[in-house]
Amino acid sequence: MAIIQQPAPSLLNQARLYYGFEEKTASPIRRCEGPGTDVILLFSFGPEWRIDRAPEPTGTWERRTSFVAGLRESSVLTEHDGHSIGMQVNLTPPGAYALLGIPMDEIADRTVDLEDVLGGGKQLPERLAALPTWAERFQLLDAVLAARLEEARPPSTCIEWAWERLTKTNGRVSVDALAAELGWSRKRLAARFREQIGLLPKTAARMLRFEHAKALLEHEELGLAGIGHVCGYFDQAHLSTDVHRITGMTPATYRRYLRSETNLQDAAPGTS
Repeated sequence: MAIIQQPAPSLLNQARLYYGFEEKTASPIRRCEGPGTDVILLFSFGPEWRIDRAPEPTGTWERRTSFVAGLRESSVLTEHDGHSIGMQVNLTPPGAYALLGIPMDEIADRTVDLEDVLGGGKQLPERLAALPTWAERFQLLDAVLAARLEEARPPSTCIEWAWERLTKTNGRVSVDALAAELGWSRKRLAARFREQIGLLPKTAARMLRFEHAKALLEHEELGLAGIGHVCGYFDQAHLSTDVHRITGMTPATYRRYLRSETNLQDAAPGTS
């Protein structure tokens, strides 16, 4: 079960979506997720999550309850024991920079405990869980985020513009073009992007291009060569290399996974 809610209009530049979720299964569930283009706040109402890299998993799972996940360069494996319940907030990277009040490169390619970056991190999941309806929980999220936003350090309007430019083109704008349009040097753009987005502009563009390809793999019947062309890859081999580097799967295996929502428990995600 998942309930999707838009944040209050005053928050839409910072928070894209709220999710309320609960899942019960007869056995542990393992999934390949991300990397995505949002910074994630995950509020667990008790159950634990285990997290590892998808490509070349270490086998040493991070154990988290409520956590923050920054932008990443690869997918992750997530696993729970058969019950998950909680809420998720999808923040834009500039919105996360403002609301969390920390440089985004501090949480890039990482998950960190919620309490380490969000004041009252332990109390908020408990407050959300104690409310009787999802509507009241969404209202509490609106109130908490709006209060933080009043005291937040705003992101650079230039970085907000650059991020929007990249997202609207699915990463198909060169770093040189971004820097020229801003009147900045590449070095200045890279430094500010790392601070307020979490990744270098070129890396962020690659993740956006991958997310576009992922959507086409999941929902369209285009062949791999066609997807590669539409998404700006040099050729099909370039697409295949990128998908494997990010997910640990071949494009064909990844497409089957996306369309079947296969439980990866006891499977080897790197096999084709």
